[in-house]
Amino acid sequence: MAASWWSRGAATSADGHRCGVGRATNKHAPKETVPLQGINRPGSPKKILLEKQTAQAYEALVQDAREDGFEAPLFLIVSGYRDDSKQKALFTKALAKYHTFAEARKWVAPPGHSAHATGCAIDFWLGFPCGKEFNDRIKSSDAYKWMVANAKKHGFNPYSREGWHWEYNVGTPY
Repeated sequence: MAASWWSRGAATSADGHRCGVGRATNKHAPKETVPLQGINRPGSPKKILLEKQTAQAYEALVQDAREDGFEAPLFLIVSGYRDDSKQKALFTKALAKYHTFAEARKWVAPPGHSAHATGCAIDFWLGFPCGKEFNDRIKSSDAYKWMVANAKKHGFNPYSREGWHWEYNVGTPY
């Protein structure tokens, strides 16, 4: 794969995007969503919803990744918009897995506290399943390294604890 992906210029974006700058703090449902093709895992497609501007930024990010030699399923969406009932189910499952609220909260937000509720958060397929046990492998992958070098120019910011989780937040220039 070409080294050009380290040096591609920054993209511009409109100021004042409702998700803010950095991590999403507005945890309200999006006003308009766009359906996209995502995956549960490679070979297992599903529909994903994203906030409209997030979807546009995602499509541009994936186009750049493909131009830099990354092939599908890398960068496909594992999770996007989640309503409270889906978030509650995920948090309940995390409580059973991790046994304490504090430990479960490290890996899954309780309902009403997830950036996924905005439609501006994406869990990406970066070569490994999204989960604590794969986090080190994700963060050492070329796909993750590409995200670190390129995601911000598309308006995406990382969540340091989870290598697969990125949030679209454009406001002031980076």
